[in-house]
Amino acid sequence: MLKRKWPEAEKILDMKFSDQGNVDLETVISRQPDLMIAQLRAKPSLVQTGVLAKLDALHIPVIFVDYELHPVENTLPSIALLGKVMGQTARAQAYMDFYQQRLDRIHQRLATTSKKPLVFIEPIAGVGGLDNGCCFTHARNGWGGLVEAAGRHQHRLAAATGGNREYRGRENYLAEPGLLPDDRLQTTR
Repeated sequence: MLKRKWPEAEKILDMKFSDQGNVDLETVISRQPDLMIAQLRAKPSLVQTGVLAKLDALHIPVIFVDYELHPVENTLPSIALLGKVMGQTARAQAYMDFYQQRLDRIHQRLATTSKKPLVFIEPIAGVGGLDNGCCFTHARNGWGGLVEAAGRHQHRLAAATGGNREYRGRENYLAEPGLLPDDRLQTTR
């Protein structure tokens, strides 16, 4: 979908490196990047495997962004950093304003309700098909951190036995497998 809207995205190198720091440095270097952007969670592995030292020796700068480990604290500074290094500070600020307005609206709405339901966000719903087992959650990272910042409890499925994604009731779900980003979800509230 992104490549249809922005065909130039095809040229962006996806290094496919893992949290263990596995990266095909030859491919990265052959593309002569101006900058490497990595998730903060990968930094220890990139240091341990020597990837950062090699990139530094080649004068390839690396920046780290974080939307996963500490999303509440680090999302806006990460957007500001991306805007700065890409020469897009005005666009970054516009997005940060949009983000903050939405976050403030969520806090305002939640402040008026006393009901604090358990919430479970399945971030990889449908990946690998419906038989990939149940269930994955970010706990306090990523979406889970945002849920907890909103004053709700990210349900961790301690007693889940798999298979049934609707074991707690549909009102607890933000999305289900098979729904596309364009689908409009109706709530039961």
